[in-house]
Amino acid sequence: MLNFAVVSDIHFYHRRTPTSHITTAFWEWIVTHHDKLAKCELLILAGDIFDRFIPSHYPDIKQVNHFFIQLGMWLKRQRIGLIVLEGTHSHDRGQFQPIYTTLTSLNVEVYYFDSVCVQTIHGHDFLFVPDNWHPSPLQTAADAAQAVMEHGVAQVDYAIMHGYMEYQLPKLVEHAFPQASFEALVKHSIHIGHVHTRSKLRKVHAQGSFDRLAHGEEELKGGDILINGKVSQLVNTRAYDYISVDLTEVSLADSFSQIATLAPSMQAGYLRIMAPRLHPIFNHFPKLIQEYPWINFERLYDKEKQNDGISKALLPVSEFDVLEQLKLWSPKLPPAAFNLIADLLNSSQTKIEDVKSV
Repeated sequence: MLNFAVVSDIHFYHRRTPTSHITTAFWEWIVTHHDKLAKCELLILAGDIFDRFIPSHYPDIKQVNHFFIQLGMWLKRQRIGLIVLEGTHSHDRGQFQPIYTTLTSLNVEVYYFDSVCVQTIHGHDFLFVPDNWHPSPLQTAADAAQAVMEHGVAQVDYAIMHGYMEYQLPKLVEHAFPQASFEALVKHSIHIGHVHTRSKLRKVHAQGSFDRLAHGEEELKGGDILINGKVSQLVNTRAYDYISVDLTEVSLADSFSQIATLAPSMQAGYLRIMAPRLHPIFNHFPKLIQEYPWINFERLYDKEKQNDGISKALLPVSEFDVLEQLKLWSPKLPPAAFNLIADLLNSSQTKIEDVKSV
């Protein structure tokens, strides 16, 4: 059987988990798991490599291009091929295409798929299914079956997909891939990206996101590896922290004590403080920021104890969080004002002072 590793939902250019952190974490992931990865013939990136489309002058673009060139050179030395599947259109938007062109010019073994198709790679048949192929998941399954038939086989060995199965998001089954239909097309295993939580059901392996990108993603992150037919997780030990602490019934002294216990264990990330609006801990945010500069502190007011119209809002202390906050307040803002502030915040060079001066 073929040995390969699968990573998905990397989300370069993310607004909250920095691209610089993700690239560093990826290289540490390679170093940590080098011995296992060296047994692989392929590294597969199963969609949502990017989080959003950004203008060409953004410095993150140069950083990601450099990352992929270095990754390609490492894979070439290891004689490992790279497969990239297009993910959700609103995220990837074909942004890997110029990187693919660069890597092919460097004689890196690289494959890029943005349509439903079957291809034989390293002697094994793969079915590739990107996200947003067709509004109907049943039609996508029919197109996949047609591709398998036209390839001249009854079943492929593996499927690489981006989207979700019914069991992953049962409340959104109308947009889910029909798992039984795809399993009938595949001999061994299906590896699917999109849902950020790792899971498994029968032939389906969802590796989850490579890094943490939001609160509620506290589980282990990383990628999957298939060695001798067995799938296991390769953990990203540098995953960004998104931690919440409820201080609703906690005194100020005990609040400081809880934060002092949590903070040293955080490598970098967000610590969200949940408490009533008048809790004294919120008056001490400047002190917390000064004492723990590697942490982004956030406020989440207890909506059950608030009477104002923005009690549900996450009140931020960083410029990226302000943009998310604006989405909640935008109905109360003139469109021109909202767009101007959003444009300012979209720039990685923008500081809070720029917004205050508008």
